[in-house]
Amino acid sequence: MIMSRALFPFIAAGFLFLTSGSGVNAAERPLLYFGKGEALLGVGGEFSVALYVDSPLSLNAFDIEIQYPPALLELKRVNNARSVIDVWPQMPALLPGGKIKIEGGSFKPFDGAGGEIIELTFTALSAGEGQLSFPKVNLYRADGKGTLVA
Repeated sequence: MIMSRALFPFIAAGFLFLTSGSGVNAAERPLLYFGKGEALLGVGGEFSVALYVDSPLSLNAFDIEIQYPPALLELKRVNNARSVIDVWPQMPALLPGGKIKIEGGSFKPFDGAGGEIIELTFTALSAGEGQLSFPKVNLYRADGKGTLVA
């Protein structure tokens, strides 16, 4: 059987966003990460991965792009049932080149650990190893000004 390995390595099980000029020190920056580290499956197999946020700051708006290898993976479903985002101008959109655009806000600002943003389900199209990444991340504070944090 041909196997496809979708690998999602992340430093310290997450990705720390660097900001410049935001007035937020490193200890106050949000952490965005995927809940699973690795999936090993055959071609045609499906797997799901959830995107989470940890933040000591109250956040209420999100504008995120996720990059995936379109030659290896196909996005099949998105599930926002447990999302900290409750206002979706549009459901997550597929962009050219294997990108998923997620944007929305929340009436109740989120701060804390393990806030699920979205769950993505992919199908393996071919054998190989791939990564998910964040080419764009804009997270905004619930401070009445919409201050960009990351």
